[in-house]
Amino acid sequence: MTSLDFSDSNPEAGVSRAYFTPWRVAWLLAAVTGALIFTWPLGTAGDYMNHLARNYIEARVWFDPALQKNYMVSFAVIPDLAMDMVVPWLSYFTGIYAAGAVMAWMAFVLPPLAGLMVAQTLHGRVSWAALLGFLAMFNQNMQWGFVNCAVASGLALVGFAFWIQNPPTWRRTLVFAPFGVVLVFGHALGFLLFGYLVLLWEVASYASGKRGSASAFLRQVVTKDAAAMLPGLLVIALASGGGEQLPQIGVLEFALGQKIASFWAAGAFFNPSLSKLVTLALACLFLCGLRAGFLRMEPRMAWVCLGLLVLIIAMPTTILGIWGLQFRYQPALVILAAASIRISPGHERLARQAAVAATGLLAAVYVNGALQLSRIDAVARSSRDVLAHVPEGARILPARAEGSDPLLTFHAASVAVIDRSAYVPNLFTNTSPVGVRPEMLAQHMPQAQPLFEEKLAASAQNELPPASNGYWSHAYHYGWPDHWDYVVFFRSAPEQRLSLPSLCLEAEAPSAMLYRISRTGCGPTQATD
Repeated sequence: MTSLDFSDSNPEAGVSRAYFTPWRVAWLLAAVTGALIFTWPLGTAGDYMNHLARNYIEARVWFDPALQKNYMVSFAVIPDLAMDMVVPWLSYFTGIYAAGAVMAWMAFVLPPLAGLMVAQTLHGRVSWAALLGFLAMFNQNMQWGFVNCAVASGLALVGFAFWIQNPPTWRRTLVFAPFGVVLVFGHALGFLLFGYLVLLWEVASYASGKRGSASAFLRQVVTKDAAAMLPGLLVIALASGGGEQLPQIGVLEFALGQKIASFWAAGAFFNPSLSKLVTLALACLFLCGLRAGFLRMEPRMAWVCLGLLVLIIAMPTTILGIWGLQFRYQPALVILAAASIRISPGHERLARQAAVAATGLLAAVYVNGALQLSRIDAVARSSRDVLAHVPEGARILPARAEGSDPLLTFHAASVAVIDRSAYVPNLFTNTSPVGVRPEMLAQHMPQAQPLFEEKLAASAQNELPPASNGYWSHAYHYGWPDHWDYVVFFRSAPEQRLSLPSLCLEAEAPSAMLYRISRTGCGPTQATD
């Protein structure tokens, strides 16, 4: 029987003869991830479901009268469209939830798979250490449902793998100029990651004597390399803004507390303890392994990883309405660091011990991922049961109790759009081709959090003003009994419920309650709560 050899000193060792290779393990992990996502297709939280609702509108507004009554689609240069470029078209063949699951799967697995491509390019074959990148698969980007950013980051790493294996010629420029445009449309942060990694690699290559004289290197940068990035930069310059006018989102902000909290972001997926364990274990392995000579790092990639770490520390937390910059690139840093290292010969015993520890951590990461996906999917399905009582095209106002999870409230409001072609006020139309019809602007507020009971009570008698900026209104809930059909109320405990006039209880589940709005009373068969 062939023993497993996790060292990188002999590519023909027992592992290879047993067909147990890093690539095969990586595809097995990707398949397991796909099984989890397609088992719980509503399990990706945060912005994901909001994006999916917009994709549903993009696919069906052309022939759905209920959607046409409230929504419209217009085309603009928007650097946040990875899902929009794929899901609407795919949904015609698979259905919207399956199409979204495909993109969620790509967001999870594309970055670590791209890390193996980088390792293949750097070392000529994939080191076992490159699989450590899968420990950063369930991360804070995916906790918040930033699927577009995650997919674009994965594509950026794929592009980086191809960039470093090509010499600095005009041929490389011609290949990567259109690639940059695709990246920008997927998500601007993916393009910026790619451009920054390329810059770091070229500077490190020059410092190591691989780019000729200083004058030749400068000519390369300002001509060939700049030309490769110019089309993507032009698309960013043409992009329309959208988030800078939203409440609680500044034009430029650097929040030190958020920076410190994001240290664990590469392993953060609704489990703070596990994220700390994963981050500390990886940091200890990288630092101690390099110091002891157990691991070796490609010299140029050491500077690339250091430069990316500097960017993570230095970049603001918010810029022009793009929030969460403090944790967007941590997974890429872990993946690139894992791709850059190899296990030194003569440390087979340490290699096996590290492999056992990494396997245990990876198992914990996957178990936590499965638990969180199943939990969120169960809440979403519960909300779907409640929303099944809503007629198509109804206008639904979200509300919530103290202690309810705002990420899951976004979830259910989006389900209402997909399942019932309903109108909800808080779709992210500020970063989307989807907009609301002009007559609905007064009842629209992108990214608005569901309202607390006190705010509902205080605004019930207010007159609804017109939208002041031509896009949305912060007073979208004013006079709600006269302008909305239903209130969906999210709760974290069974005793939490709304006690307001004009609300008639229609249906309830453990996490949500549906109230019909009626000025004339609820009738003999419905309970007023």
